[in-house]
Amino acid sequence: MSEKRQIGVIEDQNEKVYRLFDLRVELIKLADKPGIMSAYELVAKELGCSTSEVRRWFTSEDNSSFRAPPREKAIWDYLECVSGYRLDRNLYHPKPDFWD
Repeated sequence: MSEKRQIGVIEDQNEKVYRLFDLRVELIKLADKPGIMSAYELVAKELGCSTSEVRRWFTSEDNSSFRAPPREKAIWDYLECVSGYRLDRNLYHPKPDFWD
């Protein structure tokens, strides 16, 4: 990972990597309501998680309250689908650990 950072996007050898933080725009569109908290509530309801837990997933990774979503296939299938398959679970959970 290069040291040059932008909010939500990490540049690595001139290639932008899609992160959870970037997915917030799609979540707001999906919720069809103003505000990010409505989007978090929708995701929490869909996945059976708390809104507080979901909010931590989409916090900037530089923030100490950030937590990656758990290694649950249903959660990552949902997140990848909402992102248009631009989000990659292996960015947060390496494949050997994710599939165990």
